[in-house]
Amino acid sequence: MRDSNEGMIEIVGSQKNDSSYFSIIRLVWNSKDYTLKFGIVEEDYLNIKNIISFRPFENTGFSAYSYFFSGSYQKDHPTKGDSTMSVKVEQQNKSKQYYFKISTGYIANLIWFKQVDDQAILEQFKV
Repeated sequence: MRDSNEGMIEIVGSQKNDSSYFSIIRLVWNSKDYTLKFGIVEEDYLNIKNIISFRPFENTGFSAYSYFFSGSYQKDHPTKGDSTMSVKVEQQNKSKQYYFKISTGYIANLIWFKQVDDQAILEQFKV
């Protein structure tokens, strides 16, 4: 496991607006912080809610938790869209990787955002 979250995409949360669902992520591109919002399916909305409500560390006060896509994932079934991704959970000086269910499409989106090489594209998703 990496000691640093440098270069990782942070999973900030998910939102529901009317009948649409969105993921909020944070990443650094060319030394600039971006908070981005993109559309997702309802199942991923619920999965992300599950991820960001996960609080594995005991007795560490009221410090905020952070959740980072480690870049590691595994397809759960060769023909279905189910996957498991590794998320680095951090609070203060504690961190550990855990595995969560999410769609293969969501993981593909995170990988795509990581590979974007044009600021104009990121600006289209900026919150």
